[in-house]
Amino acid sequence: MESLDNLDKLRYSDGELSTAEIPNTMQDVMQEHAAVYRTSKTLSEGKGKIDEVVQSFENVKVTDKSLIWNTDMVETLELHNLLGYVATTMYSAEARNETRGAHAHENHPDRDDEDWMKHTVRWRTLIRMRVRRKSSTGPIVTIRWMRMSARWWSQCRGSTTLV
Repeated sequence: MESLDNLDKLRYSDGELSTAEIPNTMQDVMQEHAAVYRTSKTLSEGKGKIDEVVQSFENVKVTDKSLIWNTDMVETLELHNLLGYVATTMYSAEARNETRGAHAHENHPDRDDEDWMKHTVRWRTLIRMRVRRKSSTGPIVTIRWMRMSARWWSQCRGSTTLV
């Protein structure tokens, strides 16, 4: 029943931003601050900007309240999921102090296989996002503390993302 309650809360959300407005801002932030060629400064600034985009979802408005062929609701749910991934990407990119593959970190031009030959794993809980680096037994480094409304986190508890 919790899932249906969460769906209804989102379906009847009546904020000031349409679902179509938020992805444009999100795309601009990602292209400007987490592009292929990155610097520590742009990634650091990007973390704050992507947090603003994620927070803006609290003010989303779903105009179509129907349950049949509701593309507005589908797009809102897709955006809800996508925002978690872009935040993970931005924070993980900033934490990774190396250049790897097509992601060139201009402040760290070399690969660092000793420290970064592993995945970055992110757990998202009610108020924090943590990243485990190096190996599955290495230390967990908290890279982001955030407070979001229950509506945002209700469907996100315990998610794990590999970046």
